[in-house]
Amino acid sequence: MYRNEVVIANVPYALNRPYDYTSEFQLDFGMLVSVSFGKTMTYGIVISSTWMEENTENALKPIDGLINAYSFLSEIQYQLALTMAYQGFCSLGKILVQMIPSFLRVEQPYRSLLVPKIHIDQTILNQTKLNVAQTEIIEWLNHHHCDDYHQLIDLYSSNRINTLIKKGVLVKSFSLPQVVQPSFKHPYRAKDIPLDSNSILYKMNLSEFIQGPLLDWLYRSIQTNESVVIIVPSLLSAQLIHRWLQSQIDVVDLYDPSLSNALKRISYYRFTHGLTTITVGTKSLLLVKPDASRIIILQAHDGSYLQDNDPRIHVDEVVDTIRSLHQTTVILQTLIPPLSLQEDIDQHKIQVIEKVEDVEVGFIDTKKQCIDHEFAPFTLNLLDQMVSTKKHLVISTSRKGWYYQVQCGHCHQFLVCPSCNHLLHSTDRPNVYYCANCGKTIQRQRCSKCRHQQWVYRKPGVQALKEQLSKRYPEFPIFDLTNDSLDPLCVIDSYEHSSYAILITTHRMLGQIIVHADGLIMLHGDSALSYRQFRNDEWAMAQVMDAVYNVVLPHDDPNRIIQLDHPAHPLNEYLQNLDVQGYTRYELSYRQQMVLPPYSAVALIKTPMRYGLNALQQCIQTKPMDGHVIGPSESQSDQTYRLIVRTKDLTSLQDWLNRWFTELPQRIKGGITISIDPNTMPNE
Repeated sequence: MYRNEVVIANVPYALNRPYDYTSEFQLDFGMLVSVSFGKTMTYGIVISSTWMEENTENALKPIDGLINAYSFLSEIQYQLALTMAYQGFCSLGKILVQMIPSFLRVEQPYRSLLVPKIHIDQTILNQTKLNVAQTEIIEWLNHHHCDDYHQLIDLYSSNRINTLIKKGVLVKSFSLPQVVQPSFKHPYRAKDIPLDSNSILYKMNLSEFIQGPLLDWLYRSIQTNESVVIIVPSLLSAQLIHRWLQSQIDVVDLYDPSLSNALKRISYYRFTHGLTTITVGTKSLLLVKPDASRIIILQAHDGSYLQDNDPRIHVDEVVDTIRSLHQTTVILQTLIPPLSLQEDIDQHKIQVIEKVEDVEVGFIDTKKQCIDHEFAPFTLNLLDQMVSTKKHLVISTSRKGWYYQVQCGHCHQFLVCPSCNHLLHSTDRPNVYYCANCGKTIQRQRCSKCRHQQWVYRKPGVQALKEQLSKRYPEFPIFDLTNDSLDPLCVIDSYEHSSYAILITTHRMLGQIIVHADGLIMLHGDSALSYRQFRNDEWAMAQVMDAVYNVVLPHDDPNRIIQLDHPAHPLNEYLQNLDVQGYTRYELSYRQQMVLPPYSAVALIKTPMRYGLNALQQCIQTKPMDGHVIGPSESQSDQTYRLIVRTKDLTSLQDWLNRWFTELPQRIKGGITISIDPNTMPNE
């Protein structure tokens, strides 16, 4: 009898230790078995199997059955799962389930991949009398040496082929598909890129990277029989990059859990059975293929690969663990490097190849233009010119729905949610508004402050822009692309294959795809950066930068226009100059100040989120000449907004706080907490 250590796979609570079960025969590491756990029947993963003498005193439960005889788990995967379970306070079984996809948890996981083959039985053929039509089939098989069953059915009828199979003249067999080594479709000469065991960081845009260094690395991997994993932020980005690589290289796989089982099976089979494979996928691919020789992570910004749900997959943590388990080369492509790597970059622990192309961008201050609608006069002229000359144009905004600022036309008071005090967004139904924060839908007829019912709608989303432009240009094809699109890849194909069209999308969606156009108009380009003021969107700057660079325009006629709603925002200086280094230094200094402020008089102000940011914004407006404000920041731990106030001396700080506190409404004074002590600074 064998004692088996089994990790229970699908339980809702954290179980990180294996349980003992018995079996009559020895099981291999990584096999899937069905077991009874408590009162339920479930399945588990075998960790070890050792011989034991039967012990009647401490009887162990037996394993009920073997789900399959394959071992899908590697030692590196198991060690990675142990580390992730410890770091993320997660069940070990949940992580192992992610490493063993659902289509493998069946008795015959590769049955759908079996390829039918045909061969001739010469012994039966010599003993069987055939008619003219059947003899023609045998002669064709001998002449072409074909063994493909589906090809024979296409050439001849299935009845004629199956008749020969019943007579025994043709024998039908099944085999798994052959793993083919990737190869370039055209002659390719790689550049001399220095190879280092440390991570290699490319500071260049995505379109340049995949047409240059990415192809060089793939060429070297094919020559040396090494496996490559390419990680991208979203499935749409993976599909676009996979399609482009397929035009250059044979046998490039696409893997993502949301794909169909057939596509996942063939991809999984190739990179688990082949000598060398090239696989494109999202961050879950790191768990399935952690032993790749090279891991290439595209658009590796701060926060671009974070996941807070269970199991937590943070790519930077997973990659660090993988590098500690086996030697692999990690390549990061980004415009703005992760701040966690900045110290390694400064100390030359990471090899950096920097090539940021200068692009010509025109910025428009909407406040100086005094526009009444969405487009500034200059932008509207460019739009009319593009439409009149029938070109391709990309328009991006910050939201995917309708208008996301509803303002009273009389008192200019914003319409906010009565539950969470966040701005309400308009919908396609009149006088019906939606809160993106808490999900509530309300109906409003009059303003709660002045009782007027004249509403002004600002900052349209994708749907509102499409409705407006369809009325303005009824004969012009207009496509909308959001994360709610049923087939985003089909939308991009239809747009690029049209002779002329307009593509309306969001900044975030545009920062994850590569699209070819003749012009780019970015409305409310600093709306994403405005979230940086509240410190709750760490990759906003990188998101806008990627959206600017990912639209590939003709070099002879670049048209990139960005409308800024708040040009006085400090981050807009770096956006207008496309100063990646300046932005990085700004972020480093900010985070150092948040941890250890070098000031003589510092105060920390906390206000509950239900009161909103009105009190903190009023504090910013009343700041003295010798003072400065850091934040506001959002703290999810205690559901508060925080603001750091600093001055040169304590007297100035107290005068500032007293003047601000006396002007606040009485209803929100009770929820505010003020701490004048540098030791209470948030370390987040």
